[in-house]
Amino acid sequence: YSNMAGYSAATVIAEAYEKGFRGFDAQKSLLYIKNNLKSGIYPGYEDYVKFGFLPCDMYNASVPRTLEYAFSDWNAGKLCSLLGDKDSSKFYIQSENYLNLADPVRGFIRPRYRNGKWKEPFDPRRVSHHQPGDDYMESNAWQNNWLVMQNIPGLFMNLGGNQKCIWRLDSLFEQPGYLTGSYAADVSGLIGQYAQGNQPDHHVAYLYALAGVPYKTQFRIKEIADSTYKNAPDGLPGNDDSGEMSAWLVFSSLGFYPVNPASGNYVIGTPLFSHAEILVGANRITKFIVEAKNISDKNIYIQSAILNGKAFDQTCIAHTDIAKGGQLIFKMGNKPSDWGRKGHK
Repeated sequence: YSNMAGYSAATVIAEAYEKGFRGFDAQKSLLYIKNNLKSGIYPGYEDYVKFGFLPCDMYNASVPRTLEYAFSDWNAGKLCSLLGDKDSSKFYIQSENYLNLADPVRGFIRPRYRNGKWKEPFDPRRVSHHQPGDDYMESNAWQNNWLVMQNIPGLFMNLGGNQKCIWRLDSLFEQPGYLTGSYAADVSGLIGQYAQGNQPDHHVAYLYALAGVPYKTQFRIKEIADSTYKNAPDGLPGNDDSGEMSAWLVFSSLGFYPVNPASGNYVIGTPLFSHAEILVGANRITKFIVEAKNISDKNIYIQSAILNGKAFDQTCIAHTDIAKGGQLIFKMGNKPSDWGRKGHK
């Protein structure tokens, strides 16, 4: 019913229903989600609703718990919307609770006391787990700052707009990679303060594309894949919890990634293979083919794209476009281009 800090089953169920899976009782699933939220099995959920965040003087790992409850709430709201349930607005409103821990002065999502004051001293490099007094879970403030997959535009706006967020993303990857604190075992695969070896950051490189600079996503995806994965028994950069470390590489190799899975869209990254085929459809016979023309270790930047014979210049591709089959052709080059920047300029 739960994984780590949120009630992650809501995400799995909402994504499945959004993407057309009907081989289960969705109404009963939603009922179980609601009943579990009332049962007290999720630490601090009632106080999260009461305060709009989890106070750090009441709960350990208050920041990731707040962020993951907010994301799970969005997914519960999505499932309600898909099923015509009246509670969708309540969950959607609660999914904005991440804002209550977003400090506009320091520019970090960080711990706060129940009286509203920010916790001091504050060290964004400090990693922790969920022991007494710990504010994060297998991570630090740098890595949790982007854990708002449900409302990327809102997150960008809160952090100062697209241009400032691009700078902050650059800072994440280009910071010195040393950590402070007491727990760093799962904070691995570091590029600056970005940690590929644990879950909170896996979507982060794709945020460049949503901020209007897809070529930076393309650069980072290639950098992460080359520097943190290798073809060896120890070739994964961290603990492959439920296969997510491997899933990141599979999706990223195809050239797209589900930043917010239940949205029904994938954000375009950069393909890592010259040719890939996905079997889709109910009978897994129909093919969706991804071609990358001129791809090489240096030709990592998308110059143009064609989807089913038509020019394609979007930073996202819909699940429905992939599921019905077809062909996505990328033309690659060794220099950044303006591809995918339409609507962001």
